[in-house]
Amino acid sequence: MLVSEHITIIDKFLSYPDFVNLRDLIYYKEDFLYHIHRSVAYDNDVKQNWNWYGTHMFYQDMKPNSKFFSIIDELFTEKMNEKLGLHTYYRVKGNFYPWTETLKEHPWHTDYTFPHKGALFSLNTCDGYTEFEDGTKVESVENRMLLFNPCIKHRSTTTTNDKGRYNINFNYF
Repeated sequence: MLVSEHITIIDKFLSYPDFVNLRDLIYYKEDFLYHIHRSVAYDNDVKQNWNWYGTHMFYQDMKPNSKFFSIIDELFTEKMNEKLGLHTYYRVKGNFYPWTETLKEHPWHTDYTFPHKGALFSLNTCDGYTEFEDGTKVESVENRMLLFNPCIKHRSTTTTNDKGRYNINFNYF
């Protein structure tokens, strides 16, 4: 579904069994670790105790960076190549935004300044969302792939109705 000229949504991106296996890996595997960042989106204000998140870098600087990348490769690469024009990944990272009592919006940012494509795959349904500078908000819905231009300003949020907001961010050419 085309939302605007720079935003497209594909629901039920993976088959249900593939989705459940991926979700369960990221939710429950004891050795699936996150690196904690003291702020979101290059914001230097670390005084806000909610302004943090965890990342798992599957792929970075155009090479695998996690023993779990083979699962991402198996589930996404061929499909993204055929449907989204993927030639190569630049970065693939898992994001975990924690629960907060009230919904918090993170600072505006762009992923990188050079031309490339972006996709955000949601692993859970919650009240968190991704907002774009034109005011468009895309809800976090499990198994949803959001395609967007990562060079335009956007921001993420926390969630108030689940333990966290989980997604996978793809930057690719």
